[in-house]
Amino acid sequence: MVATGSVDGLRVDHVDGLADPGAYLARLDRRCRAAGREPWLLVEKILGPGEVLPPSWPVAGTTGYEALNDLCGLFVDPAGRAALDRVWRAVGGDPEGFAEEARSAKRLILEGSLAAETGRLAARLADVVPEHRGRLGRVLVEVACALPVY
Repeated sequence: MVATGSVDGLRVDHVDGLADPGAYLARLDRRCRAAGREPWLLVEKILGPGEVLPPSWPVAGTTGYEALNDLCGLFVDPAGRAALDRVWRAVGGDPEGFAEEARSAKRLILEGSLAAETGRLAARLADVVPEHRGRLGRVLVEVACALPVY
């Protein structure tokens, strides 16, 4: 599609899920250029505070979630938090326990939708530490649940 001019840019979703994002993006950039096109590549990556994209990545930037998050602050009245907390409590949630809710949701995804991926990674880890083979899946889930990103 790039070669025919049907598209002017490409968005690479979940770039952090690639084994070597930089190499993948470099190959994509080269293929676009070989087709005679100047690629406009964006990555779907939510940057954390102070985080920047690796300068070696041949991309124009991110899809802008961090900018949208900042803009959202213009349209969300901080005074509304009390009302949201009331709704959260009304449906059985505890505002002080939201971190544990998020952790439980991560665990649910890792053990459900991503169970095959979690299992493959645990199996690879077992090649390194075979004496812990039976526990690696559980440890991997717990470590991933503790990460500050989703």
